[in-house]
Amino acid sequence: MTDDLRPPYRIAFDNARDPYAARNALGITSTGGGGVPTTRTITSGAGLTGGGDLSADRTIDVGAGTGITVNANDVALTVPVSVANGGTGSSTVGAAPFVQKAGDTMTGNLTVSLANPSLSLVKAASGQAATINAYTSSSQRWKLDLGNATAESGSNLGSNFVITPYDDAGAAFPFALSILRPNGQVSFRGATSNDSASAGFVGEYIESSIAAGSKVALTTGTAANVTSISLTAGDWDAWAVVQYDGGATTTVTAIHTAISTTSATLDFTQGRYAVLYGGGAAMVPYLPTVPLVPTRFSIASTTTVYLVTTAIFGTSTLGAYGRLMARRRR
Repeated sequence: MTDDLRPPYRIAFDNARDPYAARNALGITSTGGGGVPTTRTITSGAGLTGGGDLSADRTIDVGAGTGITVNANDVALTVPVSVANGGTGSSTVGAAPFVQKAGDTMTGNLTVSLANPSLSLVKAASGQAATINAYTSSSQRWKLDLGNATAESGSNLGSNFVITPYDDAGAAFPFALSILRPNGQVSFRGATSNDSASAGFVGEYIESSIAAGSKVALTTGTAANVTSISLTAGDWDAWAVVQYDGGATTTVTAIHTAISTTSATLDFTQGRYAVLYGGGAAMVPYLPTVPLVPTRFSIASTTTVYLVTTAIFGTSTLGAYGRLMARRRR
């Protein structure tokens, strides 16, 4: 054993410079540098495994569990989150019950419920159409253009409102309704057959016709109904024509004709009334015909409209027949 002949101050100086001596003085037992005691430990937290003291290399692992997949470079969560809790109800995107931003097909109804619900169709540019389509299976039945593909060429032109029907094979008919954007001008497709408009719809037509063989016998100076029609509530145009037939010696002084809402009563409202003066001349060979031009009847409830005539005549007989017609304007 060799005695350390260094003076005490030298020994203290040399120890301060020697890291191993400082380690031994502090009671550190680890081999190698770093100064961390091997008794120190790494503790794995919740959801982790592994750890331990530093006497050896340690690994921390993510704990396995239902819906958790630990990969080499990531951790995947495959636990379905319910729709009620803000999830998709599925662990895969493909089966998610939400409409995809890039486009999708819904199998249920869509309801927007809020104070001022709104649906916006935004065209990327002029010359395109903002369209809602309706189908029966794969065959188109209707198309609603909320701004069609007519180019916006200036002066508010283009992007018109159009409703188009389709046939059984899915081919388009001519449009049913069109509204021009700059002025609101409306165009309707007219009827393409010889049928009649349904009752209560615009264009409904009603008439009553009395043939010559069923003419109404007149009494001079007394108003009589030639015929009548019943009009339901609405806005109507009514017009008529009355023809007269009498004996060979019948003379006619005057004939008054009107469309009236009162039975056997002339209505002298302008447009509803006409008069023909005969000057007391013999009727034959002249058979008078009196037309009444279309006139408006705005009706609040079902009303009978009469074709009324009064004739001043003499010598022999006189009868009247004709037709009373009406069409619903709106």
